[in-house]
Amino acid sequence: MNYEQSINYIHSIPKFCRPLGNANLEKLLTHLGNPQKKLKFIHIAGTNGKGSTAAMTAEILKKSGFKTGLFTSPYLEVFNERIRINGENITDNDLAEYVTRVKAIMEKNNALVSEFAFITAVSFLYFYEKQCDIKNFTKLVLSDPENTSHNKIVEDLFKSGAKDPLENEKLTQLAENSKLLKDLGLLD
Repeated sequence: MNYEQSINYIHSIPKFCRPLGNANLEKLLTHLGNPQKKLKFIHIAGTNGKGSTAAMTAEILKKSGFKTGLFTSPYLEVFNERIRINGENITDNDLAEYVTRVKAIMEKNNALVSEFAFITAVSFLYFYEKQCDIKNFTKLVLSDPENTSHNKIVEDLFKSGAKDPLENEKLTQLAENSKLLKDLGLLD
């Protein structure tokens, strides 16, 4: 598939699939080699500000020397901005390649998933193969999914002890999460 065909294919996938749940996504990820199990995640959830918080956090980590993957939804201008490494969108050629590969494995193994789950699988494989990292041995992906039920495998960024996370600035919550920052090597 070329870029245009891959975008058309993605948008042809149903938004919702039967059966509901994660069984088909887990099946697809198993056939992809479970790249999500080889990545480390920060999951940003909430009502407002998820995209900007994820972008700022990714920039902070990039400036700290980490190769940082960022997966957001939806996109603002071009589809490729949903999947980024160190601020660079996935290229048209890479997107076409990864969509083609994931589609073939999904169809071969009858692991049909929703549009969102498909894009999630593409991003997991892409981030793994492009070696997003924290330090030398762990991986990092920032995630801003529309449907957090697909993400049993991510860490919660906002376990900060803030009295009411919705009333606090998101970066304040990040700064207050000293355990996470220590684990990332950003604090002593």
